[in-house]
Amino acid sequence: MIKVTPLVSLSLLALSIANSVSAQEVTSLPTLNVEGEVVLEEHRLKDSAPKATVKREVFAKQAGAQLINDVIKRMPGLYTGGAPGENKDVRLRGLDKEFSRVEFDGVQLPDSGEKREMNINRIPTSLVDEISIIRNNTAEHEADGLAGRVQIKMREIPLEEQLELSIAGSGVDGKQAAINYGNRFNAHWGLQGTLSYIDNPLSKEKQKLGQDGKLKELEAEDKQIENITAIWDLGYYYGDENELHIKPIYIREDENKTKLKSKFDKDGVTIKEYEDETENEVKETVGLTIENKHHISVKTKIESSLGYYRTTVDKVKDKAKLDKNKVANVAKAEHELEDKQDAFWQANTKLTHLWSSGFDNELKVGASVRLRERDRNKDKYKNNVLEPGKAKDDYRLKEDYYAAFVQNKMQINDAFSLLPGVRLESVELHTFDAAGNAGSNTQTDILPSISANYQFTETFAFHAAASQVLNRPKFDELSPYESDDGKEIVRGNPDLKTARANAYDVGFDYVTGNLFAGVNYFYRDIKDLIEKRKTGEVVNGNDVYQVQNVGDGWLKGVELEQRFSFAASNYAWIKPLAITANQSFIDSEVENADGSKSAFKKQPDFIGNLIVDWTLASMKTNISVAYNYVAEIEMNDINDGRESEQYVDLKITQPFGQEWSAYIAATNLTNEERVKLKTNGETERESGERKVWFGMTGRF
Repeated sequence: MIKVTPLVSLSLLALSIANSVSAQEVTSLPTLNVEGEVVLEEHRLKDSAPKATVKREVFAKQAGAQLINDVIKRMPGLYTGGAPGENKDVRLRGLDKEFSRVEFDGVQLPDSGEKREMNINRIPTSLVDEISIIRNNTAEHEADGLAGRVQIKMREIPLEEQLELSIAGSGVDGKQAAINYGNRFNAHWGLQGTLSYIDNPLSKEKQKLGQDGKLKELEAEDKQIENITAIWDLGYYYGDENELHIKPIYIREDENKTKLKSKFDKDGVTIKEYEDETENEVKETVGLTIENKHHISVKTKIESSLGYYRTTVDKVKDKAKLDKNKVANVAKAEHELEDKQDAFWQANTKLTHLWSSGFDNELKVGASVRLRERDRNKDKYKNNVLEPGKAKDDYRLKEDYYAAFVQNKMQINDAFSLLPGVRLESVELHTFDAAGNAGSNTQTDILPSISANYQFTETFAFHAAASQVLNRPKFDELSPYESDDGKEIVRGNPDLKTARANAYDVGFDYVTGNLFAGVNYFYRDIKDLIEKRKTGEVVNGNDVYQVQNVGDGWLKGVELEQRFSFAASNYAWIKPLAITANQSFIDSEVENADGSKSAFKKQPDFIGNLIVDWTLASMKTNISVAYNYVAEIEMNDINDGRESEQYVDLKITQPFGQEWSAYIAATNLTNEERVKLKTNGETERESGERKVWFGMTGRF
């Protein structure tokens, strides 16, 4: 059943106004061409596989847009994790972050998370050209990521010299500066790069309320996050459209956090003790890719890359127990040290050959290798004495990934194209825990795919795709650890199989100069989901649990997208207005450990966005307002719930002169808070933070 949410009402109202104002132009809408802007959805009419894309021309003028999380959070079918306003990770189609994958410039960068996620609040947008959601894989793409993949594409080296400067501030501590330079110096050499610095403080407050509604805990947290990013692209051009690129990357994130937790007596008023916590985490990612595109002939080219990437994390945490008078209990002082390293070599090669068999064909064959080593060590001291830690916190693994694919795009006629393919992926896994126990496992998957596109008219097209996709286990579940806390024994499982799904997408797209409307239906038939379950074994009176491939499930939904520009209207007052909206309706079912069935955890049944852009031509002032709505997450006997959330962001940009513009960007204008509903009857309320940035940008 489709719910009428605030966003749906606003979107329908906006589109209704659009149709009434410009009804006389709908049958013959001219191409929108305002100051060099182009319509950005035409690719939908020809795409071999369904995807949603947002380009730099659009997100550069919208609210936020300093880091890619500001952009991704408004794409269809997606919401982000982290505190309100933090937007740390991707959750496609409402599923938890472990079911989504993010690529930057063709590489799934190593990160600290155990769920194979990438924190999207680490990369600035200054060198990003476009961001796409691959809704259904072709054989060319890696199959991991059951919900989908996000691809972030770098800007091309410009033919002429370009220099961009940006500086901004927020409050007392927030500051941002970036420089981006690009140029083709001559016929053979080009360079482009960005250097970015962002200091983004975050303050939040969390309240925990008991079943009786009385305050149990009050937590105040201040976080200082410094981000330094340097990304470069050195290009050498030779022959007929041949290219060689060297692309180094460096990202450093330094996070300092202080937290004071007040614990209350049963009356909800009297403080009985405090807990003081400080934490410093330094995360560094370094890497280098060498890419080559070489044309063997007019119809044949080879694209190859070789790269190395490494992410290291060093974390120090101190926790002190204080009585109601804030006197420390030395015997309960805790000190925690953690370090992680995730590194891999990756090589890819792909041959593309154009040929004819009565119709045009584009054949692609390719192979990939990724050799990964990952380790994690965590030590916890209490009163300066090393305590037994959780066994899953200390592990080392080697994961060697090999893949090959073949696909052939057949352009049957001007309207109809078909893209069948098959991908072979094999992973050799070797895992080791802190006690020296070892495990190994090899899994090979043959993954067919097929997609079709039929363009009925110049403005209307149909797409359909089917493929098999995977979801590889979390890193820490693969360790052969055994953990005994005196109540239960939990074991890791190096023999875990990768979860698998049959993925289906089908939909329609309508694109003209001023109007875009898209609908996409998706379905995932999922096998071998992973959960912790009883093994039936009892040791010393304690039940033994293990993460296992246990149940099946399904995921389905509808994704709607709309864009309407009023540039063709006969009414001057409304010409500068453009409206973009998307709505995603989601449903799912998964078999739980106790045999019951419920929706996937942390999944809302509706996600939507509404973006209104207004450009005043006489002054070139641009106003962009973005509204985001995430429906409630229902609580059941197993999973916690969450109330619905609404966020409003704003950006006003005013050019002056030929090169400079000033802007005001505000996020979380309504100061939205997050309300979690616990299965034990308790409630957790977490405040966000309203933030306003003042900045200037120069383009030369």
